[in-house]
Parts: sequence; C-alpha cells; structure tokens
Amino acid sequence: MRLLIDVAVRTPKLAIAIVVMLLVALAGISAYAGYLVIGVVAGYLGTGRFLAGLLLGILFLRLPRVRQGKLSTVGLLPKAARLPIVVALLAASMLNYFYDGNTLAVACLVLAASLLVLGRWMKFALVSRVSSFFSKSAFGTGRSRKADSKIDDSTIIDAEFRERKD
Repeated sequence: MRLLIDVAVRTPKLAIAIVVMLLVALAGISAYAGYLVIGVVAGYLGTGRFLAGLLLGILFLRLPRVRQGKLSTVGLLPKAARLPIVVALLAASMLNYFYDGNTLAVACLVLAASLLVLGRWMKFALVSRVSSFFSKSAFGTGRSRKADSKIDDSTIIDAEFRERKD
C-alpha cells in the first residue's frame, strides 16, 4: 500500500490517468455486459432490445421516498433479491453465448459477474486498508474504532486517581 501511495505522490498525473483508464474500462465492460444481457432477454421474450431493456429497467427501478423523515428507496424487487437476479441473468446469458460459441461475450460476462460478486468485498477490503493506513496514531498502534466497539463495557474497570499534597 505504501508503494502505491509513493507512486501516486511522485507522479500524480500518471496515477490519475491510470485510475481514469481503469474506470473507463470497467464502465465499458459493464455497458457491454448489459447490452449482451438485454439481447439475450429480448431473444427469449421474442421482442426488440428496446422493449427488453425497458422491462429490465422497470424491474430494477428504484424510486426515492421520504419515510419518517429519512430518505430511502422503493422498488419492485427487495434489496436482497436484486443481486441474485442480476447474477442469474448474467449466468443465463453466459450459457447462451457459450452454447453459441461466442467466447468474447462469455469472457465479458464472466468478468462482469466476477466484478459484481466480488465488488462489495473488494470495496470493503480497499476501504479498510486505506482507513487503517491513515488512521494510525502517533504511537503507531493503529487501533480503529471498530476494535474499541468490540470491548465489553462490563470488563472495564473505571477508577479515579488523586494526588496527595505532601
């Protein structure tokens, strides 16, 4: 991690260019995977890509709402069902293109599915590493707030000390 930060500090323009290129590549892979999935869904439904994309858009639509003073979203699918349905759509599309012999489409869909499944874990790992790198104290203990929150309050002895004047 220190090496990556040293490289970014020495050549910030190059680091920014590399990060932007990676983000553009990920966006392109995701867009192409969506195009492939919409094509498969359109083929199975016997409609055009526009109508299939519209149906998938309505299925995954999330609308904002304010409930009890808090902002949240509401949609047709519950939060727990969205990821498995997207992964199932990607898997069905992979099988369809694998059966047709289109290896580029299969590779793109495998990469998109792996990014989708591992994306949350990678984000958690990256954020925890970066936060632990920057949250080290002056003494180098590096204890985070999470470690403090795991301590049971019943095991802490609270004492007060006073000095005597002699």
